[in-house]
Amino acid sequence: MDTVNLQGKGFKVLVEKDQAVKAGDPLVEFDIEAIKAAGYEVTTPVVVTNSKKYKSVE
Repeated sequence: MDTVNLQGKGFKVLVEKDQAVKAGDPLVEFDIEAIKAAGYEVTTPVVVTNSKKYKSVE
């Protein structure tokens, strides 16, 4: 969260704007140790917007 303040440091974008991608294509690489060293939390939230399609979401 708030890693935008790193101004791209620790991240490598693997696609170009308007590039066609398909499921499974890598979009970005990141250096988790550099992000941690900069003092950022590395927990990633997952948002499920179609939870009614599943018996449960844990």
